[in-house]
Amino acid sequence: MAVLKALKNTNLNEINVTHTAMSAGSMVAGGLAFTIPSIWMLYKNATVSYWTLLIITLGGTILGVIFTALVRKYFIEGEKLPFPIGKAASETVLAGDEGGSKAKTLFTTLGLTAIFTALRDWFGLIPGAWMSARLATKNIFFGIWVSPMAVGVGYIIGPLFTGVWFLGAIISYFFIIPVGVAQGWFSDVAAATAFKNSLGIGLMVGTGIGILIKGIIPKAKEIYSPMISGRAAKEGGVYLKWTPILFAAVAFLLTVFTGMGLWAVY
Repeated sequence: MAVLKALKNTNLNEINVTHTAMSAGSMVAGGLAFTIPSIWMLYKNATVSYWTLLIITLGGTILGVIFTALVRKYFIEGEKLPFPIGKAASETVLAGDEGGSKAKTLFTTLGLTAIFTALRDWFGLIPGAWMSARLATKNIFFGIWVSPMAVGVGYIIGPLFTGVWFLGAIISYFFIIPVGVAQGWFSDVAAATAFKNSLGIGLMVGTGIGILIKGIIPKAKEIYSPMISGRAAKEGGVYLKWTPILFAAVAFLLTVFTGMGLWAVY
């Protein structure tokens, strides 16, 4: 935003598109970082060419953009689900564009946070987390993360979601780990912690499956019909009528240039 404004002749749409492209790029990089190493975990002598990886990445990116465009209207405008990162990005762009007191508050907070983080992480003058040694002797490894970012996230998502998040931490660190070890449910703290982590991931995956079963499958016609009818061009400015052709093109690239089987591609 700062660079585009310095170059002049910019607007909110250009800033938003640039921000979205940068955000999507980081998501693609994260997707690669979390999945590609599994190839070498499963197959010790596996080899993956640069071009194969590039084609798979581009194919996944195209499909991700299409499916995001398809579900955006239903989940954001219809269901009005909270998206904290998007909300924060929107407020940041609007404040920076409007200027005035909002922009001063935004950039003053940014500067203070930078100073705080430097004192914490670079100079070591502020602890990164507060942990109770007394609780640790009872296998209660509960602490407070000293982070302006955590405060900001809590403010954005609101008290309900923050409270649920905090309740999960209380159950994990005050019940599952200490009681589980004391009662012999787990062999040691490491095993209890591994169970806690797996439980958290399971809840996330289960929630995703629940949203798919309850929110997407019953509404599949409403969500995906614009792709075929071309109605999305009128409703959201995204011409999704061409998505079947893009699906076919991605399938063609994956089968011809990566050696993947047809069933694996579909």
